[in-house]
Amino acid sequence: MSEESKQSEDVVRETPKRKRWWNRWWFTALCLVFCCSIYFGFETFLLRNIPMLILMIAIAGGMWGVSKLVDWRFGKLSKDKRERLKNLGRVGLMFCGWLLWFCVISLLMRYFVPFVAISPETTHVTGPLNDEGFIDVIAAIEERFGAKCKPEDNGFRFLLTRFGIDELYRDSSPEQRKFYGDALNQKLAIPDNNVPDAVYQSPYQYFEERFKAEDIVEDDASLNDKLREKVDSLLEKPWDEAAMHEMAEWFAANNAALDLFGEAVRFPCFYAPVVREDNRTLLYDLLYYDVRFIRELVAGLQCRIMHSLTIGDTEQAIYDAMTITRLADARMRHATSAMHFLIAIGFRDRAELAFIDILRYGELSSEQLAKLRDDRRQYDFLLPISDLVFLTRMETMQSLHELMMFRFDRKGSVAPPPSTFGKIMVFINAPFMKTTVWTPVLKDFQKKFDAWDEIAAQSPGRTQIEAFSAQSQRKEFGLDMDWKKLVQQCFWKGKFVTVFQMISEINISWQYSSLISHVHCYHRAETRARLLDIAFALELYRHDCGQYPATLDELTGKYLTSVPTDPFTDGDAFHYRLREVNGKPGEVADRPGYILYGVGINMRDDNSIEDDVVIEMPYQ
Repeated sequence: MSEESKQSEDVVRETPKRKRWWNRWWFTALCLVFCCSIYFGFETFLLRNIPMLILMIAIAGGMWGVSKLVDWRFGKLSKDKRERLKNLGRVGLMFCGWLLWFCVISLLMRYFVPFVAISPETTHVTGPLNDEGFIDVIAAIEERFGAKCKPEDNGFRFLLTRFGIDELYRDSSPEQRKFYGDALNQKLAIPDNNVPDAVYQSPYQYFEERFKAEDIVEDDASLNDKLREKVDSLLEKPWDEAAMHEMAEWFAANNAALDLFGEAVRFPCFYAPVVREDNRTLLYDLLYYDVRFIRELVAGLQCRIMHSLTIGDTEQAIYDAMTITRLADARMRHATSAMHFLIAIGFRDRAELAFIDILRYGELSSEQLAKLRDDRRQYDFLLPISDLVFLTRMETMQSLHELMMFRFDRKGSVAPPPSTFGKIMVFINAPFMKTTVWTPVLKDFQKKFDAWDEIAAQSPGRTQIEAFSAQSQRKEFGLDMDWKKLVQQCFWKGKFVTVFQMISEINISWQYSSLISHVHCYHRAETRARLLDIAFALELYRHDCGQYPATLDELTGKYLTSVPTDPFTDGDAFHYRLREVNGKPGEVADRPGYILYGVGINMRDDNSIEDDVVIEMPYQ
């Protein structure tokens, strides 16, 4: 090859090629910023994350310095070789920069920066904390609602010592009974040599044995229907001779157990301590194995109330009704979850039905009526809606925390250890997410619940219920479906903040329907309590005047300070009308009666049917 051709090839090789726009350095920088913004968020990536901003400026300056250094030190090399050296230096510098960030800044954040900024704006409560540095939700709820009494003053301890863990927790497995027994013995200071000496058979179990022995049912479904039908028939009205004879054996075997239960709920407090199976146990994982046993005791008390009213033993009926209402009051005061609130509502309903039966079928003097009314009012606590919002907030925040820690693999009530994938994701992302994700997500989460708190502070009524309903209808599935805004938010705040805010809103949206259901239960319980106050006043009026009043306004003064209003309305009066009852076989003898009712969940007058909450005297 001639010298001229070699020189021409060298000239062509040295002539720089025109770069396309996508090969320009500024395009590479924009792509880097865009990708980092999508991952970290432009706001957190550059505007609020000062250490990362300094690092990016240092890396950009270092890239410029690498280019100048290569040109100065290796200027004799061809341009292609110098470009390769520059690119190698830039990649190495970027890698070293990120390695420095991860090894220094990330490790500092991992071990010296808390999981999230604990404050009222982020976690609502500031303690106690768990071993991960986050709020121990169950401990915080126990601190607020748990009973502060000595073990020897706790009626649940008395019940446990007399009946034993096998009886109270009969629905649990042997392993769970062993675990719960050891934990409760330690919490309630029950000696190891304690020997239970009481047993109880509920009316359901009693008739189940009889039906199976007589072979009058074919399958479990028909058996359950038959049991409900049989027990419900015993609670509807005073018994005939056949029912008295049928239940005589059951009373002989279980009267002592019912007396023990009445003694237990009259202790200074009646509280079952919270027992969790591990540190990751969630509120909705808590198992109330004792609830079924206590429900069966309450069913036995209801049967004994009707038996007492049949034989004219009004004092025993009042004692048992007060046992149920004391139980409901204790459960309501120490509700540790929304589910516990609903359980307490169920006991309140049974207590109020027992009082109505006493008013219908018991022969009470004016003094007995007045005393029973005053005694009942002492144990008529109803958990405020603001506390319901607090319990819902804590439960939702706890489940959100589990998702933030990448713990998606929960199965059943016992939490499995984190998966390998979860451990890796937490190790890589947790340092960054501590400073840029979790705190803003939790702040946004708390703002939504703060809006619920403002509604809960309103007086119970139609306006409050409609305000809660409006909140639930504000977004479909808790998400704003404007995808343009979602993309903007993803760029501005990063994919992690966006994703976890979406998860948070979905979590909250699931709680809306539950909370509204609980609010309805609250208003219904308040309605029943107010109706019962009016029913007592009506009976006192009848004792004094020989008949019921024509209107509720006649009760004001001597019998009521003011006539209660319907909680499902904004101050409207309850509906009341007199009626005559013509006696029929098996029903109450002829005497004047009334229908007293309030509008129910649908908030409209259905003329004492449908959803209306009704007291009918006498019952027909």
